[in-house]
Amino acid sequence: MSWFLPTFHEQEYKTENLRLQKKGLARWWEVISHNYGVLFIANLALVGCSIPAALCFFLLSWFKMLIFWPLGMLCLTILGPAWAAVNLIVMQTIREVSIFPWYTFKKAYMENFRQGVFAIEIIGFLWSMIIATFYMFVNYQAKSNVLFLLCMIISSFLLSSMSPYLFMQIVLLDQPFRTQIRNSMLLIFVCGWRSLAIGLLQLIIIIAAIIYADIVIWILILGAPVIICITTNLFLWPKFKEIFIDRTEREEDYLAK
Repeated sequence: MSWFLPTFHEQEYKTENLRLQKKGLARWWEVISHNYGVLFIANLALVGCSIPAALCFFLLSWFKMLIFWPLGMLCLTILGPAWAAVNLIVMQTIREVSIFPWYTFKKAYMENFRQGVFAIEIIGFLWSMIIATFYMFVNYQAKSNVLFLLCMIISSFLLSSMSPYLFMQIVLLDQPFRTQIRNSMLLIFVCGWRSLAIGLLQLIIIIAAIIYADIVIWILILGAPVIICITTNLFLWPKFKEIFIDRTEREEDYLAK
């Protein structure tokens, strides 16, 4: 099967058969290799939605003009619903639900627009404050402060760990946004080592993206966002399902909503 051909699964290949599939890294590779066409289309849509915000923040870092910060935050409103839509596509792909990528992306984008905007604005604002504080510390502090750096690392870790839980709730659960924020924070501690692993992974990816900024655009286009999304969802889904999804409801029907 070609990586670049959209994959439409047979009706009988449903969630009840997932226990017969591979586990761990083998399952991770199976999802990517068997569905790269669908995932590549979703990734392109996501990258396209991120271009305006990325351009504004690049101009902010280059020219040091604060006018680009509110413009970048405004452009994030395009990215939030797109990230929610990609999360839904990834979760449906992992669970072998038949999808048409463009149609599913547009439908999920519109259905999760408001909560996606709220989520990305909060996350974007908090990351902006962390980065701005770190920039001021590096440029205006003569002596290093270990406690200050530790607080920065902990804040970054909590934010990185919270984000996947938040977007999973946005696309799957019909809850008030404030409840989803609260649940996301609680899940960091409830899920324990899973949250620790995902938080550290995302921090490493962010640091690597800053260090290798000259090639990051090509990595994004080739599918880095959806690969990160697949990794987090495969890792967090068992605990998320155990906590939130009614055991009497068929999993594929829940994801198809």
